[in-house]
Amino acid sequence: MSQSDPTAASRRTLNPLLSPFKENPHPFYERARAEEPVYYNEVLQAWIVTRHEDVATILREPHRFSSLEATKGGPPYPPEVLAILAEGTSRVPTLVDNDPPDHTRFRSLVNKAFTPRRIAEREPFIRELANGLIDKFVNDGQADIVEQFSHPLASMVIADILGVPREDISKFKGFSDAVIGVLACQAPLPELIEYAKGMVAFHRYLKAQLEAREKEPRDDMFTDLVQNAPKAEPPISMNDLLGMLEQILFAGHETTSGLIAATVLHLLRNPDVLARARQDKSVLAAAIEEAARLETPVWAIYRITKEDVELSGVRIPKGERVQICYMSANRDEAKFACPHALDVSREHVTDHLAYGRGIHFCIGAPLARLEAKIALDLLFERLPNLQLVPDQTISIVPSATIRRLEHLLVRWDIG
Repeated sequence: MSQSDPTAASRRTLNPLLSPFKENPHPFYERARAEEPVYYNEVLQAWIVTRHEDVATILREPHRFSSLEATKGGPPYPPEVLAILAEGTSRVPTLVDNDPPDHTRFRSLVNKAFTPRRIAEREPFIRELANGLIDKFVNDGQADIVEQFSHPLASMVIADILGVPREDISKFKGFSDAVIGVLACQAPLPELIEYAKGMVAFHRYLKAQLEAREKEPRDDMFTDLVQNAPKAEPPISMNDLLGMLEQILFAGHETTSGLIAATVLHLLRNPDVLARARQDKSVLAAAIEEAARLETPVWAIYRITKEDVELSGVRIPKGERVQICYMSANRDEAKFACPHALDVSREHVTDHLAYGRGIHFCIGAPLARLEAKIALDLLFERLPNLQLVPDQTISIVPSATIRRLEHLLVRWDIG
């Protein structure tokens, strides 16, 4: 199937989670927006919505589009995987995959951890972490920005907010891989089984942390959650907390890691913009927003229709799964002039959908923006003549929701 020729038949049978499509899906979606902006995909068993206007409609109408299966975008789990997952805690709707009024109950429980004041207070700590990571490779002349910088930085920041012991942070790469692998459900069965085991281990780890805070409270988010969950109306159970923490930890570092790496990639591909960003922090901030739009760290999310709906003239029955394709909507030429360009002078540069919109707008968006600004400022300050390693393969993590580079090799001058 050719990306440049998305026939109706190919749209139905395309697996968007596999290479080479996932590395460059944009020509396909451009044709789809023009010719068949809402279509059914048999692999994902969902209606794919590609235009910005339709996506915005879904986001502002939660009374017609339920979020209860927002993160499950891959095919059904094999029985062997379901059996292993059953050994852990049962998955319950909490933040991303919930509707009002329950969604409001969970969101209010975590809001105070992400207030502007608390986020601003973390700037010195984030700067210290970022400098410490750069210290480890600054004299090497080459590094993998994802593996050695963006992923560990984002992991350490969100883990510290929650109260994860520093010595345990290294575990979160494996936990995150397990969550991505299970949700995408694309690997061979033996790998899926290992991912499922990793997900169960993740839940058990989180449960142990919460139980420890019940016995010995600390000044961290784990303690806040344990102490305040029983006060909610109705009370929030341990199982509920585990589901919510899985989402916070996973989304809190995977998406930010993806944003940082994507911004590095786009700036190094646009040296004129990079030169301006080095001199003007407002240009750097705009470049981060543009990279978020162009790469969209959460490339898709899912909804279930609560009633018969119509989008772009296509009728979707009640009870159907709908994919909100943020990645396509964020490059919709009807909304953005020159949509494939990194344009830091774009009017209303923050008016994209990379962080969602409406009641599910990303609670961690201000934190992600702060981390990215600090990380990029330090990278370009400390690594002279930073550039991409030539002829490298740019690959994307196979995920039903997350869009993140697997690796990004860069080099710079030393000595």
